[in-house]
Amino acid sequence: MEDKITMPIDKIAEALAKAQSKMTNPPKTKQGQCRGGKYLYADLADVLDHVRMPLTENGLSIIQMVEPGRLITRLVHSSGQYFESVYPLPTVVSDAQAMGSAITYARRYSLCPMLGIAGETDDDAAGARDAEAEKKEAEEDQKRAEGRRRMEEAKAAGRIKSAHTGEVLKPEAAPVPEVKPEVKPEVKAEVKANPMAGINPALAALMTAAKIAPDVLGEYAKRHVGKVMAPKDFPASYIESIVRPDNWAKLVVGVEKMKGEKK
Repeated sequence: MEDKITMPIDKIAEALAKAQSKMTNPPKTKQGQCRGGKYLYADLADVLDHVRMPLTENGLSIIQMVEPGRLITRLVHSSGQYFESVYPLPTVVSDAQAMGSAITYARRYSLCPMLGIAGETDDDAAGARDAEAEKKEAEEDQKRAEGRRRMEEAKAAGRIKSAHTGEVLKPEAAPVPEVKPEVKPEVKAEVKANPMAGINPALAALMTAAKIAPDVLGEYAKRHVGKVMAPKDFPASYIESIVRPDNWAKLVVGVEKMKGEKK
């Protein structure tokens, strides 16, 4: 997120400091779902209701304007001084509802950092927890498969008898696959899937501008979240971090360096 501070700022800085002294983090009453599990957050309406009184009491107001490809958030003081931030918006979306969701997301993620409040729980460790859970599940699957293999070997050798009849158990017969007549698929015009489908709109816009493919960014993210992860599954806190202009610029350089190392 690109920040711009107008000069002078003495009056608005003093007013914001007083307002922040009366602010707390908004109550997180909504529940979201990410790859690492569930997290709580405050929606845009809750954030605005929570900060409106401290801002008003100190002569401050919030203005958020949508322009092509970006959202401008401005914290204005009664003196005319203001702070401003710019948040990228996607230029290509599937429908009006998707654009509305992107704008609401951008408004919340612009407003909270500007006022110095946290609008959601921190889930930085979600990726690590998820990787550990997947590892344990894979180990359990391997143990179960090994147990079934040994059981079938014992049956084949005649070492296992039925507890009810005393008969030697035989290995289970492999299922005979049903043979169905070949059905030729109907020839349809090729439809290209949208590679950015399901990705956070603000992140998708930056990826498109930098020409970074989802699989490339997913591989690069391994150094931060501990494993290769599709961008559509990135935790919200990770997205919020990497879309900041300074972090995004470093990310683009890192991605290019990663590509060069593979050549």
